[in-house]
Amino acid sequence: MLGIDEASPVLLHVARIVEGKGHGDLVPLMRDVRRHFPDVRMLVVGTGDLEEAFRRGLAREGLDDAVRLLGRRDDVPALLAAADVLVFPSRSEGMGLVVLEAMASGLPVVAYALPAFEEFARDGDTGIFAPVGVREDLTKAVLELLGDEARRAAMGRAGRVTVAERFRWPNAAAVLAGVYEQVVAMRGSR
Repeated sequence: MLGIDEASPVLLHVARIVEGKGHGDLVPLMRDVRRHFPDVRMLVVGTGDLEEAFRRGLAREGLDDAVRLLGRRDDVPALLAAADVLVFPSRSEGMGLVVLEAMASGLPVVAYALPAFEEFARDGDTGIFAPVGVREDLTKAVLELLGDEARRAAMGRAGRVTVAERFRWPNAAAVLAGVYEQVVAMRGSR
């Protein structure tokens, strides 16, 4: 895909390139990961007002050939399927939908441990979640997963199972029905 050698490890990051999404952490992370995996590639999906600054940071570290900025894409599911690890260094999220999408596609996640992920992601099971802002721990997690195909596969399976069990339509319908019942009960007590 995208002319990347099939033997090359592929990291994926999907987010707007704006303040708080962690793009500044991706530059040193890739620099350090590349020391251990020289053929690693990262695909970055998204655009935003910090895109040029991000490009300059990549150029300063000589990462132009290792990181591809893809802009907006309609084929994110295909990119998730082609990647080995989702790297998501965002420092705040309301829901973290891309993490959930990665899990649904069987892709292990390396991210900061945000409250938004506590509902569905489990550290060490569906991915590795580092303390917020500790970029070195993100790098260590990426290195661990790139070096352990069996662990990546196990985390991918666990992510798929989690999403299938917790976010199936019958479960979502039951939650919605419960909300409606609460609203009706509240209105009836007036």
